[in-house]
This record gives sequence, C-alpha cells and structure tokens, in this order.
Amino acid sequence: MSGIHGTVNDPSRVMSRPSDADVQARGRAAAGLAAPREPGRFQHLQALEDAIKYRRARIAGQCGDCGAAPDGRCVDHGRDVDLIGEYERTARRLLLEAGS
Repeated sequence: MSGIHGTVNDPSRVMSRPSDADVQARGRAAAGLAAPREPGRFQHLQALEDAIKYRRARIAGQCGDCGAAPDGRCVDHGRDVDLIGEYERTARRLLLEAGS
C-alpha cells in the first residue's frame, strides 16, 4: 500500500514533542492566565519561579538563630519570607501586564 498517505507509518503524521514554552503556555491558558507576549517574560517568570522554590526550601529548615528568635525566624529566614512575597507579586504583575 505504498503511496497511501495518513497511515500509521506516515512520518508526516508523527507529532513532535511540544516545547517547554508550549507546555507552559498551555498550562497558563488552562489556568485562565494570559501568556506573556515577549520571549523575555518567560525567562523572567521562570527565574522568579526558581527563586521562590529556592527561598521556600531555605525556610523549610530552621537554623540555631531561628530557635532563638521570638517569632521563630532569624533575620535571614525572615527575609526569605519577605522575598517570596515580593517575587510572587512581581510574577502576578508580569502576567497581568502580558494580558493587556
């Protein structure tokens, strides 16, 4: 049956793996979020996501100074909590700007 297109063995019917950007854009679309229109925004959002993960990992464990602090967080770990909030606000702002 050579010459018949659309068979299982037809290379034109093989789907390629979607790029990471495609997967992220589909995820945002499914979540109802606007996809950034500028390629640099993807990198900026990814950097913010990585920074948030790093800071959350840091605050997951306490140090000796945390145990002595009245609120249970030393100055360094308290700043990590503040930075997480700042990173999250920045990411939301970037997503909102991308939608306008």
